[in-house]
Parts: sequence; structure tokens; C-alpha cells
Amino acid sequence: MLHAVKYGAFSTTPYQTNYSADDLELTALMYALKSVEQLALLRHVTVITDYSHVLHVNDWKASNARQKRVIAYIMRFNMSLVYIRGSCNLLADALSRLFQDSTILNFPQFRMFP
Repeated sequence: MLHAVKYGAFSTTPYQTNYSADDLELTALMYALKSVEQLALLRHVTVITDYSHVLHVNDWKASNARQKRVIAYIMRFNMSLVYIRGSCNLLADALSRLFQDSTILNFPQFRMFP
């Protein structure tokens, strides 16, 4: 049975906004593994992703030094990568979009307190 170890999010730096989708997904995987590194180095980890290119990280030909560093870090872990189509991964999608475009006008039942 799978259990979520940690939920997290990060925003891209101004420099990272120029990354390709592949680079952003690799960076996200690296940050996710770093956040649970103490646990993940000691056991087998299953990573569920909605980005199919990440499944081929073992065969990835790095095009720059940053990708080489990120891939070298990811390779330290004993992990399985599982692809689930984004439309089928409703919980993750709901968590990532929970507060997107939400304003106090959209939710009149909530009041802000100082």
C-alpha cells in the first residue's frame, strides 16, 4: 500500500521560469527527494508522476551541466517511477489547484480575521 510521506510545493525562481518542461520536472523531482532524503536513501521509494518523460531518467542524455548534477543526485535513490495520467490523478490535481484563482469574493462563507 502506498502512503504519502510529505506534501509540498515550491515556486520557481526568475531564472527557473526559463527552464524547459523537462528541466522543471527534473528539478521538481530533485526537490521532492531532497525534502525526504533521510528516509528515501534508506528504503525503496515509489514516485508517482503525471509527466511521462521523467520515467526515462535512467536513459536521459543530459544536455547541460545542471541536468547532469540533477540526474546524478536522482540516481542515488533506489526508486520506482510510476506514471499516472494527470486526469486520473485527481487528488494531486485538487491539492495543486485548491487555492488557484480563489478570492474572498469566490468564497463568501469565509471571513478574514486580522
